[in-house]
Amino acid sequence: MRRDAMEQSTNPNQKTKQMKTDYHSTVNQRIIGQLVQREVGPCVSTLVSELANMGDAIPEGLGDYDSIMELCTARDSWEDTFRDNCKSGDGIYEYDGEFYFSDHGALTWNEEEDTWQTGGGTGMEEPEMHDSREEVAKVWCEKEGIEQGEREVYEHWIVSRFLADKLREQGETVGEDIAGFDYIWGRCTSGQAILLDHVMGAIADSMGILEGQENDWSAADRRERARYEWWAQLPAIRSFLENETDKPSAQRLLANLPANQ
Repeated sequence: MRRDAMEQSTNPNQKTKQMKTDYHSTVNQRIIGQLVQREVGPCVSTLVSELANMGDAIPEGLGDYDSIMELCTARDSWEDTFRDNCKSGDGIYEYDGEFYFSDHGALTWNEEEDTWQTGGGTGMEEPEMHDSREEVAKVWCEKEGIEQGEREVYEHWIVSRFLADKLREQGETVGEDIAGFDYIWGRCTSGQAILLDHVMGAIADSMGILEGQENDWSAADRRERARYEWWAQLPAIRSFLENETDKPSAQRLLANLPANQ
């Protein structure tokens, strides 16, 4: 790691502080809304619920029971688990685009002394760097023998592979090859637009597409650009279920498939 890089510090004694991104500003809400419209398909909660109720009667090729039940229960992100269990003074900090754990506050690199140090000037060992806060939190929790907590999944939505990967990075639950769809997200919130979910703001932030960021989307409408064509999977799913017409379960699934675009 480069030692001469400018530190992005969370030390409150530093004059320069990192400002928290406002996901709920008018401009950023519009940007996040474009991301949602581009990468999220329809809600399939009733379809997943129907499959979960079938048990061993799930038609072959539409997912196994265990995978479907896993999609109905979500685990807390490692970072949330870390926050719930860490001691006062523990924290995850950023330096030069990488992240590390410290129980002494933010660390700085002292060029003259050739060592890491705390705000009080105490020499410290080089921190173990990781690519994300989630990874730091996971390593810490595993060392402490702490398991992730569980959350209830309220809704299920078809999502693109791109968004599925981003959701997983944020600790969200995503199932694959269920009900004939490539990726289904187990959403742990309800009663509000998806663009208001904190996780969507965090994903947009990580992509650098919010107002004033490197890949700012505020100047253009990105909804139709490389839009995820979830509906392209419907014909094969419908054909499969129509060939299973002798099974009442197939008829119930057909009735719960989302409509064409």
